[in-house]
Amino acid sequence: MYLSFYGLAEKPFSQTPDPKFLYWNDAYRETIASLRYGIQERKGFVTMIGEAGTGKTTLLRKLLDDLGPDVVSVFLFNPNATFEEILEYTLSELGIPAASGRKLAMLQRLNDFLLAAFNEGKNTILVIDEAQDLETDVLESLRLLSNLETAKEKILQIVLAGQPELATRLAQPNLRQLKQRIAVRCRVEPLGRHELAEFIATRLTVAGGRPDLFAPETLEPIWSFAHGIPRLVNTVCDNALLVGYALGRSTIDAAVVDEVVADLGKLDAPIAPAGPAAVVAQSVSPPGPSGVAPDAPPPDEAAPPSRVAQPPPGPGAPTVTQRQPVRGAAAHATHAEQARPGPRTAALAPAEPRRRRGAAAIAVAAVLLLALAVGWLAGAFDALPPRVRGWLVAGGIEVPGSAPAPVAEPPVARAAERPVAAAPAAPDVRPDATAVRAPEESTARGAGPVPIAGPPPEAVAEEASSAPPAADEDSGASDESLVPGEQVAAP
Repeated sequence: MYLSFYGLAEKPFSQTPDPKFLYWNDAYRETIASLRYGIQERKGFVTMIGEAGTGKTTLLRKLLDDLGPDVVSVFLFNPNATFEEILEYTLSELGIPAASGRKLAMLQRLNDFLLAAFNEGKNTILVIDEAQDLETDVLESLRLLSNLETAKEKILQIVLAGQPELATRLAQPNLRQLKQRIAVRCRVEPLGRHELAEFIATRLTVAGGRPDLFAPETLEPIWSFAHGIPRLVNTVCDNALLVGYALGRSTIDAAVVDEVVADLGKLDAPIAPAGPAAVVAQSVSPPGPSGVAPDAPPPDEAAPPSRVAQPPPGPGAPTVTQRQPVRGAAAHATHAEQARPGPRTAALAPAEPRRRRGAAAIAVAAVLLLALAVGWLAGAFDALPPRVRGWLVAGGIEVPGSAPAPVAEPPVARAAERPVAAAPAAPDVRPDATAVRAPEESTARGAGPVPIAGPPPEAVAEEASSAPPAADEDSGASDESLVPGEQVAAP
């Protein structure tokens, strides 16, 4: 997009590890020389450790390009694999047919190839980038792979390139044997402040642009963001060229770089952890007369709560008040204010009817279960023997479906309830013969006077006196108008 505007043949600050754009400073020259020495002298294990973005992959590409035809190389850029997968990949890169999954067979074929290449005067190297991601068992298997050697020379050279975590891994006690076999150890350092301008000018020149495209005042903001990491320097410069092209700037000045750094810094802004101190208390309430929530706590001179400005509420809209956590007396006031019931408490009101409906449902279920139990007991009562049922009824136990127990009554009371038939006229009935001793006898026996159904005794006496006299052999004849079964007292 901006290439023709700035007269560039290609992008000078691409993120790809192109060895053509390698900046040769003293640290890079020393690193390349160490790698070459370890490979050419057949040292076995060589390590290159550097921070992310310092150009390790670019140096490895440059190393492989500079090696002559007498070096056979295998470059592994994805170490997230098992040792068997790494071994199979190595054989595939070397053109050796491998039996997948047969570890011993693959090792034997690799050993045969290495010996044949050694006899031809060739050197075989295995370069593993991002080696800090290798598992511990894979590192130990690579150590055993280095045992493929002759009595005098190593026939396989292994280069491990990674971030500082690789050095931490190699310092573990269980990997001390591998660490002892590392003969050459290289360290890649970030750029210095005095090398920043030359680094930018070198890449611009390689891309066919002007080396002074970036003004001198842009170096300080670039350094403050990148701190000498080449990958970050490329990111800032590439975005600065894009913004300068959009603004029509023929030279990138400090204003353009400041804008780019500010935009990139937004991605690096730390996210505040959520915790008790970061929680902002919020309360929603209807607007008061002055637009402030009526349940707001009284102001505290020692620690006044800070309020966040809100747009004016519309009609019927609640007012939101945000208060920062406070300490001391204001904290107690805030806690008391939060303890008072408010709209949030009212919001929980719909849950109360649901609880009541649940309790009612439980009560109905309990009643149904009780009814079922009573029905079962009634059926069980019918299955009891008659004598047992009689005992239960006599004892006052009422069971659904059973008749109530009869109440015992005195014989005289039962007899008194019967209707009194009109008796024929008795001969020679004396007035004093109407005296009935049955009630007296009943009273004497403790049964109490028994009322006699029918006409009163005076009416019966008048009817008897008006009747024609009849002969009666027995002066103590019974008066049938009296209660049956009772005797009339003799005069």
